[in-house]
Amino acid sequence: MVVGPTECGTIKGAADNAKLGNLTAMLENIRRSLKKLNFKGVPSSKDKELVQKLADQNTKDAVEKIMDKSPVINKLVALGKVKGVAATPDIGTGKITWFA
Repeated sequence: MVVGPTECGTIKGAADNAKLGNLTAMLENIRRSLKKLNFKGVPSSKDKELVQKLADQNTKDAVEKIMDKSPVINKLVALGKVKGVAATPDIGTGKITWFA
């Protein structure tokens, strides 16, 4: 399970194209998720809808990346022993959005 909370500072930094030393490479990985959203315009952490969509997409992309990079997990998924899932908990309400 990969969990990507709402209001995540890292997601907001990626939306703002922040340059933060060693964290810059990690933010670039999140920006790849932004490209998948086909966002038009200049992304901003002030756009709450965009930040949420980016958090959701990044969480789903992280599950996909784990599946792609781990032969052990891939085998267990193929055998039906485990499943890769993503979840986005809303830190304000506690509601969890699940992505299978």
